[in-house]
Amino acid sequence: QDKKNSKALFFYMNSNMDELLKKTGISMVLPSYKIQEKLGNKLHLSQICEKLNIVSNKSLTFKKVPEEIHKTFLQCQNILGLPFVVQGALGASGGDTFLVKAEKEFNKAVMKIDAEFKATKFLKNNIPLSVHICVLDDQIIIHGPFLQLMGLPELSSNPFQFGGNDTNQSLLTQDFFKQVRDMTLKIAKYVKAEEFRGIFGIDYLWDQDTNIVY
Repeated sequence: QDKKNSKALFFYMNSNMDELLKKTGISMVLPSYKIQEKLGNKLHLSQICEKLNIVSNKSLTFKKVPEEIHKTFLQCQNILGLPFVVQGALGASGGDTFLVKAEKEFNKAVMKIDAEFKATKFLKNNIPLSVHICVLDDQIIIHGPFLQLMGLPELSSNPFQFGGNDTNQSLLTQDFFKQVRDMTLKIAKYVKAEEFRGIFGIDYLWDQDTNIVY
């Protein structure tokens, strides 16, 4: 194999894959994994939003599976209420996202993720959205927001799993478009300043009860 001219491209990455690439000497057609992890890790998301004065949904982050799982469940219940959502730090298109209604479900979700995770307040009445961004040296390209298709049994086995986008979003007004795109541009500029170049996506939740976009 020609390692010098070979390039790797992945839809999903983790630290083990990064180490294997380094050992084989093959470079990526992507920003470094260090930058990917820093920007893509959901445990860092609240900090990024706080820096940019963007509202984020109430959440708790945990760097590892806690020894006292019962105590952690009670902490989440007291702060977030029931049910709440548990999600792996790096995400897997919704495949590692679980709705927790009781302690037994919390234990199962945490052990299945078996790594750092985030617990978030459950928004019962929401519309999921996504925006696609391309960051280049001389410009930032934004497409969307688009309505997300989520949890359709014909397309996914998990109620939180991404099933595609609906581009015929007639219920979104121009004012709403501007609101979401303004938030997206703030994040895209931050990402660019962190030396990220390439394509990434941002997911939003539009809470129908409060009309807040998280």
